[in-house]
Amino acid sequence: MTDILSRAKAHYRDRLSAPLQYVEVPEWPDEKGDPTKIYYRSSMTLSEQQEILALNQAGKVGEALIATLIAKALDEDGKKLFKLVNRQEFMRQVDSEVIAQIVSQMNQDEGLTDEEIEKN
Repeated sequence: MTDILSRAKAHYRDRLSAPLQYVEVPEWPDEKGDPTKIYYRSSMTLSEQQEILALNQAGKVGEALIATLIAKALDEDGKKLFKLVNRQEFMRQVDSEVIAQIVSQMNQDEGLTDEEIEKN
């Protein structure tokens, strides 16, 4: 059994080292006017998934979207962009449609890696 657990953990580490994908957000342009890129990985921890599922089941869809964004959004170096303390700002001061678009694209797992862009 321990050998299987070791392989399972190795698989997860491999997923975490896979190239990052990203979503372009034209509504949030950077200082040059280019769409902001929010990087992400398709995987989340079980505790992150559990929190999001609980929020959905409680009918708190907006909070679930924000929790997903906070859990998945990374910079190009793979560091978290947002923290839990940002939740209320997202709830009150950010366009919910844009958040829904970003999370939807992340969940579809159709973001583009830099390597995929270079191939095209």
